[in-house]
Amino acid sequence: MTRRQFDRTQNSIFRRSRRPPRPKNAPASSASDDAYAATISELSAEPPAKRIAQPPPPQERRSSRKGGASWGLPLLWLTIVGLLGGTGYAAFLLLTLVPPPPNCEQVSPIAADSERLYCANQAASSRQLEDLVAAVALVRNWTEEHPLYRESQRFLEEWSKGILAIASAKMSDGDLQEAIKIAGNVPESSPLYDRAQQQIAAWQSNWDKGAAIYEEALEALKNQNWGLANQKAEELSRLNNEHWRAQRYNELTRFIASEQLARRRLSQARELAEYQTVARLKEAMDLARQVELKSFARPDAQAEIARWSRALLKIADERLAARDLEGAIAAANTVPPDSSLSKEAEDFAILSRATAMSWKDNLMMLLEAQAIVGEIQPDRPLYERAQAQIQTWQASIQDLLQIQVASAVASVGQPLTFRLADELAQMVAQDRPRRIEAQTKIASWRKEIQSIQDRPFIIRARQIAQTESIEGLKAAIAEASRVEIGRPRRIEAQTLIAQWNKKIEVLEDQPILNEARSVANSGNLAQAITVAQRIQPGRVLYTEAQDAIYGWTIQIQVAEDRAILNDASYLASIGQYSEAIRTASRIRWGRPLYDEAQGSIARWTAERNALFAPPPQPAPRGFSEPPASSWNEPEPAPYYPPEPAPEPAPPPLEAPIAPEFGTPSDALPPPE
Repeated sequence: MTRRQFDRTQNSIFRRSRRPPRPKNAPASSASDDAYAATISELSAEPPAKRIAQPPPPQERRSSRKGGASWGLPLLWLTIVGLLGGTGYAAFLLLTLVPPPPNCEQVSPIAADSERLYCANQAASSRQLEDLVAAVALVRNWTEEHPLYRESQRFLEEWSKGILAIASAKMSDGDLQEAIKIAGNVPESSPLYDRAQQQIAAWQSNWDKGAAIYEEALEALKNQNWGLANQKAEELSRLNNEHWRAQRYNELTRFIASEQLARRRLSQARELAEYQTVARLKEAMDLARQVELKSFARPDAQAEIARWSRALLKIADERLAARDLEGAIAAANTVPPDSSLSKEAEDFAILSRATAMSWKDNLMMLLEAQAIVGEIQPDRPLYERAQAQIQTWQASIQDLLQIQVASAVASVGQPLTFRLADELAQMVAQDRPRRIEAQTKIASWRKEIQSIQDRPFIIRARQIAQTESIEGLKAAIAEASRVEIGRPRRIEAQTLIAQWNKKIEVLEDQPILNEARSVANSGNLAQAITVAQRIQPGRVLYTEAQDAIYGWTIQIQVAEDRAILNDASYLASIGQYSEAIRTASRIRWGRPLYDEAQGSIARWTAERNALFAPPPQPAPRGFSEPPASSWNEPEPAPYYPPEPAPEPAPPPLEAPIAPEFGTPSDALPPPE
């Protein structure tokens, strides 16, 4: 350090140490004042003779000459004695009174080192780092040969303690680099230099150890290893460093609790999002957004929010495709503003409203929708989709004009105008947005042409069928059959043909059914059945013919079975119950008189059993009949045999002559 730099440093110290001077009678209360007094005493120890060996003033010399020689010698001795006493008294005062301190505000660059040391100590008493460093800089290079070396070492030790205290405070605040920098101001000449270096090494070692433990804890939190994170927090609390043991330990424990809470919230949000509904996705995103920004779970939460936002936009797209405008916009608006897809959701809402306007197939609406979508800027996410939609609407407008012209031409309703409209609509190419609409119109107009072409066939067929004759109906069918398959009037023609075929069948089969009824009325039921069976299945009168055949068959079976039942009744009347039962059993199940025959058989069986039952034995003497039981056995449930399937009609035979009811047959055996 040059002399000029040293002077500037000292002047700064003196300017910071401005204080009012201490009163003369104030007691010396500090070591600096004592040192300063000792220094001043040393500096003021000059012989008094040097300060008083001055010649007397000229006036005294003149007065002494005038006083006479008689007073000269005594006066001289008195003067010498007075001067010696005054000098001794002055010396005594200088030794007993503390001189006033120097003015540190106006210290000269060439001031003595004692004054500089005093002012430096005064400035360092503020305990400010700048003052302490400046004071240390004053004495750090003083050697043992310096007269104030011992005093400066005492001050230097005190100042070094102040510097280390400030460094320790910085270390407690967690500022290692600043603490090391401050402690580095303790010079090698300080008695506390080794202590300062040891303190710096200890700080660095503890800091490195604490930082390593803290990083391991953070890594455990990233991996959601809560046990290891808590273990590292305990290790942190055992370090010999206030910053890591208290501040960073509390910070880490709070961070562990916050991280666990964030992971729980994210897990709950994922469970809600599995439902894939708008409401559940919104709840999931609201829960995930509660994860703090500094949390390790925040990137995962942001990724999930982006994924769920994409799911919402997909739902919105599906609703828009189903023309649910309100539902689509509601789903898009559910995307949160802090999502990475928020701008895309905003663009989607604009596109949705414009798309809904295009649904009306109105030229003005299409133009307005195109203008709205055109406001989406190139830096927006859906700009390319918007431009593609604009191009689609422009092509749609051109096609719409073409189709409207073709529809106007087709509205005339003539085959020629339909063909012209067909040609105009064919100009809409396959890759155009309204190609399907154009093809639908073309198909409709071609059907109109075919309908016009086939209308004469239907009209002539109806006219021919009005004759209501078989030949006329067949001719009408032939005329209606000219309508080919796939043409619009084909269904109408086939319906008329079916009606006319039924009429032909009725005209052909009605005489047969009339003949069968006539034969039946004459009493020849078997022949009537044969005639009615000529009507084949699937024809209009087949069901009616079968009903008639069934009725005639019943009449034949009743006539046949009535004779058998009469014979059986006769046998039973003469007591031949067994033979009567055998005779009645010839009436088989499914025939009209089966139930009546079964009832008679049951009655005859009971009568036969009663006839051949042994007489009751007399009761032994002394024996009394037990009282009749009051319990009556319930009657058995009546038995209903299943209804038989109808038997087919018998082959055509000559109807037998039914015997008179009540007359036994010739084939009956003689009575027993």
